[in-house]
Amino acid sequence: STFKMVTASAGLSEGAIDPGTVITGTGIFERLGLKLKCWVYPRNHGSITVSQAIRDSCNYFFAETAYRLSLSGDTYQEEKGLNAIAKYATEFGLADKTNIEIPEGTPKIADEFPIDASIGQSNHSYTTAQLARYVSAIANNGTVYDLTLLNKVTDSNGNIVQSYEPQVHNQITDLSPSTWQNLHSGMEMAIGEHDQFNDLQVSLAGKTGTAQKHPRSEGKYLVSFIGAVPINDPQVVLYVVVDEPNVADQAHSTYAQEIFRKIAMEMLPYMGIYQT
Repeated sequence: STFKMVTASAGLSEGAIDPGTVITGTGIFERLGLKLKCWVYPRNHGSITVSQAIRDSCNYFFAETAYRLSLSGDTYQEEKGLNAIAKYATEFGLADKTNIEIPEGTPKIADEFPIDASIGQSNHSYTTAQLARYVSAIANNGTVYDLTLLNKVTDSNGNIVQSYEPQVHNQITDLSPSTWQNLHSGMEMAIGEHDQFNDLQVSLAGKTGTAQKHPRSEGKYLVSFIGAVPINDPQVVLYVVVDEPNVADQAHSTYAQEIFRKIAMEMLPYMGIYQT
């Protein structure tokens, strides 16, 4: 679900939806013979806009957006939808490694099933660092950086041998101010859905993630939460991933959110980030 902002960007930029487009979900997307359920099924999110869909992490809304991206006239063309999603995923750096100084998996943007791909399923494959870089680009309005673990290298006398400065990987230039505003608004509203962040006393934007693991019949999940703080001047992106929470019902990102909160409580004062 952390991928859904890519689909929102594609939908808004390619004209499949606009900020005021209202899509009324039924809880299960059944076009093309599919039965893609929203996480609230058999309930539904009702009639919502794109920023509200990010807030609610509504599978139906983004599946419908991908369907519209795939239309050529009235004809559904899978490749058209895949190309649109891949275009914006690539702009957010998801086609490339981050250049971090540790072994890093090769990313893969989905090349099949655009409806599933729209919500982060299909055959997408990314590391946490790659997804963190993408969300940092959302937070800063379009600068995709190469990542580094290093600040500087010194000799035994403390003299600086080499310094490491931020390196820009690419700049996203074709998203409108309105699109950035809708991405930020949706992620900020998502925080309002989770009471555990109230005591952080700092502005925060974030997104939940709940990924099923194969075989699905075993009910095993990888849950996550990614957030950027503070909203008005982003300094930190923190991404927490929990692989198979040690509970009977794993399909809740609450576990990752609680770890995020505890890390942030220690980290933010240390970095001099206070209530805004």
